[in-house]
Amino acid sequence: MKAVTGRCFAIIWLLVSTLAVAKAFTYFIEYNIDKRNRNTEKWILEKKLTLYDLLSANLDNDGSIRYATLSYSTVPNHAIRVISS
Repeated sequence: MKAVTGRCFAIIWLLVSTLAVAKAFTYFIEYNIDKRNRNTEKWILEKKLTLYDLLSANLDNDGSIRYATLSYSTVPNHAIRVISS
């Protein structure tokens, strides 16, 4: 009888510990992705607006840039306010 309860305990222990390690690994990966995204966002927001950025925002090549064309990934927030006003 002791062998059966020991085996059941071992099965549960292995299952729970495997899930715990997988969850910890997932948290570690998410933390690294979030850190990389924060660094990218910081770089984008601190980047100076260049003529190349404005030309790349002109997607339909008609010589004008619409507010909806600009995205936060290509132009900093303060530049969007200046262009749209």
